[in-house]
Amino acid sequence: MWNLLSSTTRKPANWFVFAVNRSETDTLLLDADIRSFAGGRVISHIVYESGDRDARNTEARPNAAVPHERGGAACEDGLLRASLPKLSWNVIRVDVNGKQAE
Repeated sequence: MWNLLSSTTRKPANWFVFAVNRSETDTLLLDADIRSFAGGRVISHIVYESGDRDARNTEARPNAAVPHERGGAACEDGLLRASLPKLSWNVIRVDVNGKQAE
């Protein structure tokens, strides 16, 4: 069973990848081919996760689950690579310079 839900949107020079890892036990490796774009680089990788599957932000616990920018996605050899923690929601912003490679 695949545990990745993903979508991309594109603004001039930027891609936003939205990815969810629904696995309760495994980290998911994401590789996306971006060779058709010159000079791709990750601007940010925001991860929303909690070690507690049932964590909820409440008035008593407002920070039970909070996003962080320690996702670690990177562009290498024409690939966007990311490690998606179990039970996480991820947003990866990639600068693709708005140019297609020739």
